[in-house]
Amino acid sequence: MSPRGGLVLCQDSYRKEAQSLFGLTPDGGIFEFARNNGIYEDFHGLDGDYTNSEFAGACFSPDGRWLFVNVYNPGFTVAITGPWKEGLL
Repeated sequence: MSPRGGLVLCQDSYRKEAQSLFGLTPDGGIFEFARNNGIYEDFHGLDGDYTNSEFAGACFSPDGRWLFVNVYNPGFTVAITGPWKEGLL
C-alpha cells in the first residue's frame, strides 16, 4: 500500500508480456503501472533476457518517495521514484 492510499499489485503470469505492476483504484479498477522489460548485456553481472521473471514484494520507503520491487529471477531489487504526489500510487 502506498502512503497515498493506493495499492500496488505484482502480477505473475505464464505470458511473457504480463510480468507487470498494477495499481488498484478505489472503485476496484486496475491500471498497469510498470512492465518488466529487463534484457541485459553484461550489466553488473547480469546477462540475458529476464522479461519473463515476475515482480514480487513491492513496498514503499517509510517517507513514501521510493517504491522497491524485487525481480524474482535472477534476484535483484529495483527502486522506482515518483513524482507520486499527483497520482494514486
